Amino acid sequence: MKYYILKKGDYYLSDIMVEDGILTNYTVDRDYRKLYADFELAEEDRKLIYIETGLAFEVKIFRKEEE
Repeated sequence: MKYYILKKGDYYLSDIMVEDGILTNYTVDRDYRKLYADFELAEEDRKLIYIETGLAFEVKIFRKEEE
């Protein structure tokens, strides 16, 4: 199963809160990532964050980093 993340540079979306289609809160982190199983939902959140804040995340396929 593929998972998706929202990424901007070295930062990742780690949490998002939406009420009635309005962005109420979001958190960006370097370590923690919000995983999406559905590409369409990730894209909807990406668009909402861009419209409300101007922050342009990219939807990326999550690959667990090997240590």
